Amino acid sequence: MHSFSDLAGDAMTFMSIKFAAAPFDAEYPYGRGHFETLGTLGVSTLLVFSAGGVGMSALESLVEIGSASGTDSSQLRWQQPLLGLVQKNGFSMRP
Repeated sequence: MHSFSDLAGDAMTFMSIKFAAAPFDAEYPYGRGHFETLGTLGVSTLLVFSAGGVGMSALESLVEIGSASGTDSSQLRWQQPLLGLVQKNGFSMRP
């Protein structure tokens, strides 16, 4: 999935640059620079959907782990990220 989204994003970028680099003509007297903007919109939309897919997969994994261990999955979903933040940031109770 990751490689496919990278390939699709690269193709969109290549095509938008190719169209935008075309010379001025009577139909487009100010050039075709707007194709770069459309390409950027396409790539960013692709990234949003890819991130959503990763997020949904992670959420499904957390729910699966919670149901397999016999604990409440909503409790598990909030405890693990919170413990990770505390561990990463070195939170201590010392003044």
